Amino acid sequence: MSPWFLGAKPTVRRAEYLQCRRGRWYVRLRVPAHLVATVGQQHLVRALDTTSEAVARERRWIALSLLWQWIGSQTVSDGWQPAWAANLTVARRSANDGGQNRPLPSLHGGPDHPATRVPKSRSASRQKDDHPTILAMMTRWLGEIEGVQTKQSVMQHVIAIREFAQSQPSNRTVDRISRRIAGEFISGVLMQAGASQKTVNRKISSISSLWRWLRKRGFVEENPWEGQGSFVSAVKSVRPKRAYEAPELVRLLIADPRSTVGSRYGLVLFDLMRLGLLTGCRIGELCQLRVDDVIESQQAFRIPQGKTENARRIMPVHRAVWPIIQRRIASSSDGWIFSGLTPAGPDGKRSWIVVKRYATFRQAVLGQSGEVDFHSFRRSFATYLERASTHSMAVNSSVIAELMGHVKPTLALAVYSSGLVPSQLRAAVEALDHVIEPEVIQHLGGKLRGA
Repeated sequence: MSPWFLGAKPTVRRAEYLQCRRGRWYVRLRVPAHLVATVGQQHLVRALDTTSEAVARERRWIALSLLWQWIGSQTVSDGWQPAWAANLTVARRSANDGGQNRPLPSLHGGPDHPATRVPKSRSASRQKDDHPTILAMMTRWLGEIEGVQTKQSVMQHVIAIREFAQSQPSNRTVDRISRRIAGEFISGVLMQAGASQKTVNRKISSISSLWRWLRKRGFVEENPWEGQGSFVSAVKSVRPKRAYEAPELVRLLIADPRSTVGSRYGLVLFDLMRLGLLTGCRIGELCQLRVDDVIESQQAFRIPQGKTENARRIMPVHRAVWPIIQRRIASSSDGWIFSGLTPAGPDGKRSWIVVKRYATFRQAVLGQSGEVDFHSFRRSFATYLERASTHSMAVNSSVIAELMGHVKPTLALAVYSSGLVPSQLRAAVEALDHVIEPEVIQHLGGKLRGA
């Protein structure tokens, strides 16, 4: 089944995160498996105090953002609460939810909060549009983009916009937000909070996305957030991400991840590192691989979908790591190449926990450097391909782009080409033999003892 955000916007399908019981609507959030022990529940269910699905669809975003903040911090420190949430209680969970029915933190606020008001008539609706407050417009915008962006992106939008809304008078309308007000929020709130520059820019981008929509719909004349991003100085204090160096690869490949993250994820990381290095696949692409995606006759697998349109591709597997695919096909118990991964995070990604476990393992082996991560295996693969292009005619910019799942280097190839045949891609992958260091090749095969 395709992820919900790849299909057309549904009209009849059950609304995400919502549950209706005896005519009343609730927001329901599945707690990530690795946090169940901390939270004490598998699901958090909270009453939205409405019998209207339309109202529930609006209220869920605020409720979800608060629930995610509570999961992370066990407290809600901003002191805001919509009127409908004044007496919110955790609904009684079904018997199979497990855990204890612990109360969640209360949410505070006033009855006039814009996110809580629902038009009772056409005149009320017109009045609401005449005085479009920030959160009221946010809920309307989110309703239009539902099913287009990932749940994680939506949650990030909600948190950023709420943070800005809380810095403004509750009755301030979107058309009253000037470039100076936007700049003061960035300088006085975001940049003073101690967050990384990347986080600051992401929040600005989220708020700017809302304002681009407001401009399209005629609520504002300009976007005061454009060009407000924080930029690094000429001398960067943080070095950019890079590929792994050969000694680092050797240290990672000879280490036993089980000693750091345990057997369950240690076995997964052992194989993922090797596949990541010799396929260049993103960690999400590898964790999403199904047995049905493997083309055994070609020793390759399909990437049916990914981060971009160009991510769909056929990926030949180097002979040094093909035994990993064979072994995992034989041991798969659920149809996945990497069986038993627990989906987690807002979008239920199978790679969510794996990414965190890899960070723990990498830091234990290589230290706290922020220059490398799992994506550095992909950078190493690209580096090896570029070096191989000087040894073999089978490797060129078009081949590299197709193997990496990137757009082709020329418009003609990007628009009109149907792609390379598998044998051409295979020749490029085999050309890596010319450039991968012998000490790295030496540690690519095999499997963990006792696995």
